[in-house]
Order: sequence, then C-alpha cells, then structure tokens
Amino acid sequence: MHLSDLHFGRGANWERQRVLGEDLLRKLSTLRTERDVDLLFITGDIAFAGRSGDYEQATKFVESIRSALHLAVERIFVVPGNHDIDRTVSPTGLAQVRKDIEGQTPASLPKVLTAATANIIPRQAAYRAWVRDTLKRPTLVATDTTGYRETLELSGRPFPVQVIGLDTAWLSGGDDDHERLALNRARLGELLHDDDGHPLPGLRLGLCHHPFSWLRDGRECENLARDHLQILFRGHLHQPELAVQFSPGLTPLKCVTAGALFEPSGGDMNYAGFELVDLELDLTGRPVQAQIHFWGWRGDFWAPDNHVYPNAANGLVEWKWGS
Repeated sequence: MHLSDLHFGRGANWERQRVLGEDLLRKLSTLRTERDVDLLFITGDIAFAGRSGDYEQATKFVESIRSALHLAVERIFVVPGNHDIDRTVSPTGLAQVRKDIEGQTPASLPKVLTAATANIIPRQAAYRAWVRDTLKRPTLVATDTTGYRETLELSGRPFPVQVIGLDTAWLSGGDDDHERLALNRARLGELLHDDDGHPLPGLRLGLCHHPFSWLRDGRECENLARDHLQILFRGHLHQPELAVQFSPGLTPLKCVTAGALFEPSGGDMNYAGFELVDLELDLTGRPVQAQIHFWGWRGDFWAPDNHVYPNAANGLVEWKWGS
C-alpha cells in the first residue's frame, strides 16, 4: 500500500475523521481478506508543520492502518516531506547552506552537502523522534540526510527485497523549493550498492517525496537510480501519476506517485487517494508486471477511482516491464 501527504495538523479534525475514519478502515479490512499486504509506504508530509503535536495525531491513524492490514511494524516504511520540516528552526543555517551550494559542480556538491548535515538535521527533530521512538522504526532514521536502506526476506520469496528511503526534503524552506533541494549523489551511490561496491540483489524499491526534477543534483541522482531501482514511489504532487523516466542509453525508471491522502476543504486540491500495488516478479525479484489499484474519496465514501486514468476500469492499471 502506498500513500502520501497526510498533512496532520492542518484542517478540522471532524473533516479529517470523515475522510480517514471508519469507511477507509472498513474498506482496508475488506481488501485485506482478498490479498495480503506486504508493505506500507508513506512518502512524506505526515505532518503539516513538522512539530511534535502533528505526529501525535498521525500515530493513531498509522496504527489503525497497520491494524486493518494486519501488518507488522517492521513492514512500515516512511520518508520525510517538505511539511515534515520545522521551518522555524535554523532559518539562518538553511540560508547559508543554500548559498554554499550555489555554483557547485556535480563533483564538488557532495562534499558541501555532507558538511552541512549537522546544522540542518535539527529541523527534522520532531519527525525523527516520531519515527525512532513512537513508530519504533529506528533503522529508518538515517545518520545523515540522504536516507536509509533496509533488506527484507519475505516468506516464499527466493530473493531479498531492498527498500531504499531517500530524504529529498532536508533542505526544504518554503514554497520556492524547486531546484533548491539536493540529495547527495555520492551517498546515494553507497545506498544502491553493497559494501563491496556491487549492485544490490533482488527487488529494489525506492521511496522519496519530491520528483528528482526538484533537486539541484536531480539529473545525476536520477541517472544513478535508473540503473539500480526498479520502482520509485513518491508523493508531493497531490495527484496520482504513473511515469516512466527515460534517458538515451539508460534503463527507464518507473515512478508511482500517490495523490494526497488528505487535504482540507479550501486546500490546493480536492482529491484524496491512495494506491495498492500488486507486483508479479520473476525468480530473481525482477518485476514482470504491476497492477496498480487507484482508490479515491468520493465525497462520502472510498471507492476504486479512475479520474486520472479514465480507461482504468475499476481504478486498475496494468503496467508491464519492457513496455
């Protein structure tokens, strides 16, 4: 299951409860009787202002989803979004880092980003505390600002599942973030290889909040991701989207973007949705086909949704590799 942009801390509680309450949980419980859900991906903006009170609200919701899906906490994976940053913390430090990265080349940028980590991480303090102490997922709290990698062994699968969570949001500062963010290509390369420098085996899934086009080093990071990730799950756009990123001579990268799960009335969108993704894999973990089930809020209830892809009967899109 893939969802994004929950925005806890924004909007009236009654409205949020109406959208994310009993009908959603009832539908998920029914879906759980039809299929096993192996993983829950939340690709950022759990909160709205990156403060501890926002995450207190989010905890109850995530636990209710986990319970409805009969999912162990170890199967939950999250990455931060731009609203998981407390923008009141260290604005001067952020301004200095943004100034420092101006004019840097792809070769020099990673060193500058690494040096900036200690001054910027406190802006994510509430998010990191929530993931580590409340969600009980300390391995998802990276020691730097690039991300994490976790390897899973799923029952009945003769290959490992690699989940690589990327923090595209750490340099977020407002609504003018386009091309002012960065990831750190050198550290990304480490996450996408084993300790001996070899490509990771098995199924390789990436999570991030922003499209790579929002990053100063986005082209370099995207080219690297194409060669090593099979699917990238992301958020931020507030509309669901399936995209294939092409570049001559490189492996295409399939990207699955979730719509915002909740945005209050009067917000910048009027769609709420999530996705269920069923993967057919070969014996090495390579994807053969994906079935993406789009679900949307219809004003009074949740249902299969085809408003983005009108030809998707019952909200189902089939995506074959090599096509």
